[in-house]
Amino acid sequence: IYCKKKIINYIDVADILNNELHEEALLESKRLVDNLQYNKFMSELMRVRYKGIIRKFFNSSFFVYFLINKIKEKHNINAIYVSGWSSVNFKNVKENFFISKICIELFDSKLVKIVSSDGFKYATQKKYRYNLIDKVNLPTNSILVTNLGYNFKRIVFCAFKTKFKIVCLSFEKISKIKKFIFYILGVNIYQFKESEFDQIDTGIIIPDIYYSYKQKDFSKLLNFRKSQILTELFNLESQCKAISHFFMKNRPALILLNMVRGYNGYCAEISRKLNIPSLCVSHGTISKSFNPYGSIYQNIIAEEVFSGKAKYYALQTKITKNSLTTVKISEETIETGNIIFSEAKQKSKKYILYAVTNRQFVNMHYFGIETYYEFLKNLELFEKMAKKYNLNFLIKIHPGINSSIQDLRFLYKNLKFTKMKIEKALEISAVTISYSSTVIEDSLCSKVPVILFDQWKRYLHCEAQKDASLENYAVYYATTENDLLKAINSVKESASINFKDYIYEGSYTENIYKHIFHLRND
Repeated sequence: IYCKKKIINYIDVADILNNELHEEALLESKRLVDNLQYNKFMSELMRVRYKGIIRKFFNSSFFVYFLINKIKEKHNINAIYVSGWSSVNFKNVKENFFISKICIELFDSKLVKIVSSDGFKYATQKKYRYNLIDKVNLPTNSILVTNLGYNFKRIVFCAFKTKFKIVCLSFEKISKIKKFIFYILGVNIYQFKESEFDQIDTGIIIPDIYYSYKQKDFSKLLNFRKSQILTELFNLESQCKAISHFFMKNRPALILLNMVRGYNGYCAEISRKLNIPSLCVSHGTISKSFNPYGSIYQNIIAEEVFSGKAKYYALQTKITKNSLTTVKISEETIETGNIIFSEAKQKSKKYILYAVTNRQFVNMHYFGIETYYEFLKNLELFEKMAKKYNLNFLIKIHPGINSSIQDLRFLYKNLKFTKMKIEKALEISAVTISYSSTVIEDSLCSKVPVILFDQWKRYLHCEAQKDASLENYAVYYATTENDLLKAINSVKESASINFKDYIYEGSYTENIYKHIFHLRND
C-alpha cells in the first residue's frame, strides 16, 4: 500500500506466487506438526496451543523462504535488507517483529543486511501468577460464560429475562463502570489479577524440533520460537491453576464457550471432571472438504472450533453439520440453529458486500485463507467493475487491517470502505462476496445470498451453484469476472431464494431458550 501511494516500484508478489505456495506450505506444515515431540506430562490443551503457535510461525517463515527463492529465480539478488527488529507479544499481534530473524537464519549471512543498528525491541515477555480479585458467591442457578465476545451478549440479555445468572471470568482489566453495567444486567464478572513471577525457569520441557525443507534446515529457527513459547505456556498454565482454584469452591449449572483455545478450553476440561454440562458455540466457520488439501485446512481450523473437552458442540448451520464428514469429533453435537451469527433485518439492498478474513503475518494460514496480495487483487477487480458496470461495492474491513482504511480509500476511490459491524452492513446489502469468512454464515442467517469468489480456483468453502446464470440460489461459486457479474445479476433477478439447505429455522432468541438453558444441572 505504501509503495502504491508513493508510486515506488515494487515486486508484485501476485505475479510470482500461485497455488503451489498454498499446497506446498500446507503439506509441509502438516509434516512438521505431525512430527512434533512433547513431554509426556504435557496436557492436550497445552499441546494444541504449542503446535498452533509453531504452525503459524512456520507458515510465516515458509512464506519468506519460498517467496525470496522464487524472486531469485527471476532476478539477481545482491542483498536482502531487513530492519533488524526483534520482538514478541502473544497478546498484541502488532508487537511481533521476526522477519529479520527468519532471513538471518535461512539465508546466507553475506546476503542479509541489517538496516537498524539499535535492534528495536518491545518489552520482554513476563511470567505471571493469577488470583481472583473479588470474593465469589456463585448463585446455584448460574451460567458461566468464558468470555462475552462474539455475540455472547445475546445470552446475557436472554438470561436477564429468566431466573438464570450469568457469570464471566476475565483475565483482562475491566472498568468499574463496565462491571456495574453488566451487574445491572445480571452479570457477575470475576476478575483475575496478574502478578509478576520472578522465577527464571518456566519448568516446562519440550523436546527440540528437527525439520528441513529441500536441504534447508529450519530447526534452529523453530527452536528459537519454541523458547519464546515456553513463557506463554507458563502463563496459560497459571491461568488454568487459577481457574481450577475457582472451581474448587464454585459449581455453575452450565458452562458456555465460544472458543476452545487457551483457558477457555480448560474450562471445558474441568467441566468434564466435575460433571458440569458445557456447550461450545464457536464463532469460527468450518465446512466439509472437497479435496485432500481442503481436508488438511479444515482440520487445522477445527483445532479452534471442535477440539477440547466440552460435552456438547453446537451446530449452528448446516454448513457446520456437513463439516462432520471431514472433521471427526467424539463429543455430542446439538443442532441448535443460529445463536451467535448475525441476523440482520433488511433495510435496503443498495450494496454488494465484500468481506473476508485478513490474517496478520504472525498468524498466517494457507489454502482456505486469502493472502494480503490476493485481497488487493480482488479490490483491483472490484474497482474496475464498479466503474465499468456502475456497481456499488461495500468493503467491510476486517478488524486486523482497520488502520489501513484511509489508504485503501485513497487507492480505490470507486469502492466504499467501512468499519461498521457486519450486522449493520448486511442490513443494506443485496449479496455478499466472500472466500471463507464467518461472514458467509452471518450472511445466510440474515437471508442474504452469498457468492464464493475464488479467482485462484483453489478453494470451495461449501456446496454452491457453479452455473452463475441460474436464479434463486443462496450460494454461488465464481472464479472469473464474467461469472461474478452473472451471479450478481442472478441474485438481483431472483424472486424466491431457498436458504434451507444452509441454515436451520428459528431466530437466535428462540434457539437460545430452546437449546441452551435446559442443558444446565439443576
